[in-house]
Amino acid sequence: MPQDVPRRLPYILEAMRWPKCSGFMHRVRMQDRDHGRVVPIWAPAVLAGCTLALIPWTALLLYELPNTQVAHHWNLAWAGFDVAIAAALTATAITVLRRSGWATVAATTTGTLLIVDAWFDIVTSASAGERFWVAVGMAALCELPLAVGCLLIARNVERVTEQATRFVLAAGYTVENRRLVPPRDPSPTQPPGSPSTPPL
Repeated sequence: MPQDVPRRLPYILEAMRWPKCSGFMHRVRMQDRDHGRVVPIWAPAVLAGCTLALIPWTALLLYELPNTQVAHHWNLAWAGFDVAIAAALTATAITVLRRSGWATVAATTTGTLLIVDAWFDIVTSASAGERFWVAVGMAALCELPLAVGCLLIARNVERVTEQATRFVLAAGYTVENRRLVPPRDPSPTQPPGSPSTPPL
């Protein structure tokens, strides 16, 4: 924690309790305008466009693709996928042990891979056959519970990170060129409503 954050803490808490946090949000918007966004402003639009494009593409695949298909290198595909899951699990364990901010990325990736693994294990197994019930059992007892655990780890780390970000920004820190920059004014900010309060 930066050394001046405890000294600023009463003012930070007061600023964050202020109705609608209007001053805090104003400074966040000014931060984006003056120093550039951490994520480009066009990113949400591109992602939303990709989502919309996937709707007709998914319908086309569902209609056009055959129900059965001979796949080459089937063993290599699944072995490689399991190696990826093992690597993701290892990365999640290491980042959690190190209390790294990358734990969110690692845990989310691991949870996603496990859900995908369960999905393809089930839908590619013969219906009502022995392999089908084995796949269902593995999904219910192993893959999906582990995936939920990983996603809960990611959610918890992200929740704490978001709260810490609000405190850091309320303390006067800014992000410039994707790096955290301490406040240039060493004096603590006054609580909102004080006569000498500068705008947040």
